[in-house]
Amino acid sequence: MKPSTGHRIPSLPKKWENFFLSILLHLLLPLLPLVLELWETQTVSDQTVTLAASMYTITIGLSSRNIALFGLAIPLSIILAVAFGFAASEGKSLTGSGVIAIAVIMVVFGLHACERYNRHIADSRPFLRFGNDESD
Repeated sequence: MKPSTGHRIPSLPKKWENFFLSILLHLLLPLLPLVLELWETQTVSDQTVTLAASMYTITIGLSSRNIALFGLAIPLSIILAVAFGFAASEGKSLTGSGVIAIAVIMVVFGLHACERYNRHIADSRPFLRFGNDESD
């Protein structure tokens, strides 16, 4: 029996689906606690953003296949962890720690997004594998 020749709704190419899904799940989802705090309180404390940036930086760095990003992530994460520890113990943030934490998140996000572009668009590697059909 011949397969249906009905009209299909066009979709994104698989490599673009993989890229966008990796950005959403790998780079944006971990930032959800910051968004939720901002939504609930209309602000994000320096303490929260330095902790989030420290954890974000080390996890993205460890999951990266780029040795430079991996090497950069370790000291940045330690510095941000120290800034968080100071804020937690002293009750006040280091001057500029919130702005620096946001800048670090943006740099790590940008560098890893470029890595993900190369992996999923240029190299056509899947983000997640669903089903058994590798031909799509």
